[in-house]
Amino acid sequence: MRTAAPNGTKGFGFRLDLHSGVPVYRQIIDQVMGGIAAGALAAGDQLPTVRQVAVDLAINPNTVVRAYRELEIRGAIETQQGTGTFISRRKVKRDDVERQRRLNQLVGEFVSRAGAAGFTVEEYRSNSMSVRSILTKRGDEAMGTDLAALRISNVGKSLFAICLATGGGLAAWIEKPAPLIGMALVGLFFLFAVRVADQWERVVVLRFGKYIGLKGPGLFYMIPIVDTVSRYVDQRVRVTNVSAESTLTRDTVPVNVDAIVFWMVWNAEKSILEVQDYTHAITLSAQTALRESIGRHELHQMVAERELLGHELQRILDEKTTPWGITVQSVEIRDVQIPQELQDAMSREAQAERERRARVILSTAEVEIAEKFGQASLVYEHNPTAMHLRAMNMLYEAIKEKGSMVIVPSSAVETMGLGGMLATASLGGAKVQ
Repeated sequence: MRTAAPNGTKGFGFRLDLHSGVPVYRQIIDQVMGGIAAGALAAGDQLPTVRQVAVDLAINPNTVVRAYRELEIRGAIETQQGTGTFISRRKVKRDDVERQRRLNQLVGEFVSRAGAAGFTVEEYRSNSMSVRSILTKRGDEAMGTDLAALRISNVGKSLFAICLATGGGLAAWIEKPAPLIGMALVGLFFLFAVRVADQWERVVVLRFGKYIGLKGPGLFYMIPIVDTVSRYVDQRVRVTNVSAESTLTRDTVPVNVDAIVFWMVWNAEKSILEVQDYTHAITLSAQTALRESIGRHELHQMVAERELLGHELQRILDEKTTPWGITVQSVEIRDVQIPQELQDAMSREAQAERERRARVILSTAEVEIAEKFGQASLVYEHNPTAMHLRAMNMLYEAIKEKGSMVIVPSSAVETMGLGGMLATASLGGAKVQ
């Protein structure tokens, strides 16, 4: 159990239960809505900031942003730029509170029946399970076709209007309603028979439940009642955002990983006939593959080799989705979040490693310098003239700048024969004693 400290909310704070099977963002939403319903949160109360909640609960900040965004869409909270996030002063409808209570009940029932429903608690914890998918899996919302398949084309509407106008004119001319009724029936036929698919769309047509062909793009027709369309398949490149929260790496480090999957439907026929809901299947498959890949890699590999991890996920997903007529073009690892304590430890480790390298380099340089000095001493030992020349060069380097003063013992002057250099030194403006 993790708890976030309250911030101007009369003792209200977020409590996170990682073993409940409920996604983290959903727990935040439920606690805010429950606090409003119970009176623990009043209009104008300030909620903790995204950063504060993320740090206190040790979760990904994107999860908190997602929860706050959904609460703002519902009208439960409002964000004031530069000030913070507050409970909305607009009154939340009781229907929303009741809907939230019903949702919590469904979630609890789903978690308890996860095995019977065909999903695991880990898959639900992936944040990719929507309320509609839960209801669909339980049979409470059995929809065989997508709602988009029921859309009426503008061409069908125009033909229906023309038929009505023509029937109305004929009925008025002969003063009998028969033409109007007949043309209305014809208009209804055109209204449901004439369909239009956009350039990037394809649609599967079934006749008495049997596949007869793929239609689109452009204008096509179907026989009402006899023919049905399953759904309009978008064949453009689509993006799915997946995340894995508190997943253990191979070296048992909990990380939060966000990834983006780029995919497209290349065979609309297979995507309809081979899988029930390809969008949901892609999301769950990507989530499962991401968690499995995290478990096979160590932390340093995930941080330093994101591109290789993305290629591995792309290969795994593409092998799974190819029979569905879907190809995964690429997977990009967007963010890898690790606990703050581990970040501090890694920072200290990197600093210590750099200091060790600096000391090793300095020691190596000292050894090389000593070796060179040893070689030079052997040369000077058997060649006094070279030693004198070196001493003279050192003296020249010291006195070549104007205003400099070098004190040399007289014995050294006599030994190196530097008496003849005094005149040269005085010309340079230096004083030699």
